[in-house]
This record gives sequence, structure tokens and C-alpha cells, in this order.
Amino acid sequence: MKNLILIFPAFLLVFFLSTAQAVVEAPLGDRYIAIKGSYVRMTDSSLERLDIDGGAYVGIEGYVAILNNIYVGAEYGQYRVSGSSNSVKTELIMTPIELNAKYAVDVAENLVLDIGGGLSYNHLKVKQKLPFRGTHTSSDSGSGMQLFSGISYRTGRYLVGLNAKYHIINDESSNRYDTDSWRTGAHMGVTF
Repeated sequence: MKNLILIFPAFLLVFFLSTAQAVVEAPLGDRYIAIKGSYVRMTDSSLERLDIDGGAYVGIEGYVAILNNIYVGAEYGQYRVSGSSNSVKTELIMTPIELNAKYAVDVAENLVLDIGGGLSYNHLKVKQKLPFRGTHTSSDSGSGMQLFSGISYRTGRYLVGLNAKYHIINDESSNRYDTDSWRTGAHMGVTF
């Protein structure tokens, strides 16, 4: 996991600084990078009982146009939340690394709608402090997929917008929690 954290920023740097062939009038520019803030809501009711079913997600995404309205890109972020239930303190940390493709279209002047999906690698860590039993930590990794949509207002080189995503994570792991989730939030970025 640590190697992926080091490799991912280098991948983004090469990805966006490469001299890709120019795309004429792409709705979100030839390339863009954005920061995202979202509210995450997990679908597993057992996480609600532990008071760790919802919280903040912070991420960074970058895309490059490969055709006039088609973009490919990556997203990296982290969801971290702590809760307490029945004297058990629980912390959940989820880190997805996503590779996505999306279709973007102008719906009005400076207003762009996009829809897409992709595959992800997900790392999950759960730490629980149990009374009289100490701390128990478990971690797991698995594949996943996501479907998403967003709307962006573009002015010059800058864009701001809203987005929603449904993230599905492979349940064949040894982890006892279902970490499928909904994300709704905002993004702001710059085009190149």
C-alpha cells in the first residue's frame, strides 16, 4: 500500500505533464485536476450501529480528454471516521484508488454534465478499542467499481461543481463489513 501511495502521485505527474495531442473544444478542457470533498454514507447497517456509517471524504482527481467528449483519469482519496457504541471505540479508514472513464457534454453555456464509471483498488483499516481487551486492528484490500455523475460550471481555466458516486467493493474479502457507499459532494479544479 505504501508503494502505491508513492507511485500514484508520480503517475499523476507524468499523466498530466505528458504532451498529449490537443483536443478541440473538449467540454472540461484537454486536461484537468480537481480536489473533492464529499459526504460518504455506507450502506451496511452494522456500521450504523458502530456509529461509523457516514463522514467526510477528501480526494484529488485528474482527467485527460482522449476524444472530444471522452475522458480517462484517476482519483485518490481517503475516508476516515471514528465512532463509539456500547463502550467500543471504532475507527474506520478507507482509501480507494480509482481508474475511471467518463463522457462529458455541454448542457448550457459554461455548464458541463458528465457521467462515467471505473475500477478501483480499495484498502480498508478498522481499529477497535475494546474495554478490558485492548485494541484490535484489522485491514483488508480488494477490488471495486464505481458509477458517478457530476455537473461543473466552467469559467476560463477554472471549474467548480457537484458530484455523486456509488462505490461497490468486492465482498469476497475476509472483512466482516460491507463497505459499499454513496458519495455526494463538491469539487473545484483547474484545466490545462
